[in-house]
Amino acid sequence: MERRWKIQLIKLWVYRSDYNLNVLCRSNDGFVIVMAHLLIDAWLEKPKSSWMQAAILLLEHALLLSPSNFHFKLLLLRCYHLIGKLQSCFYFVHI
Repeated sequence: MERRWKIQLIKLWVYRSDYNLNVLCRSNDGFVIVMAHLLIDAWLEKPKSSWMQAAILLLEHALLLSPSNFHFKLLLLRCYHLIGKLQSCFYFVHI
């Protein structure tokens, strides 16, 4: 997937996330999970790129909006594990 399409997906998610402010699990949480997997895959193909940073920022922001979504926490654990910073994640995901 081209970079510009990934950026469009992220913008669309941020735009749509404003409509579900009072629910624990949002209707577009699955969309974030797919985007995070795409960003992680892009990083695995080219580890020195900033895709992992984008995935981590996306998941942390999504977790603030949907604190009960454990898929975000699991993906954050995977991201921090892949970059070797697993200790950084424990405070944020409350493990």
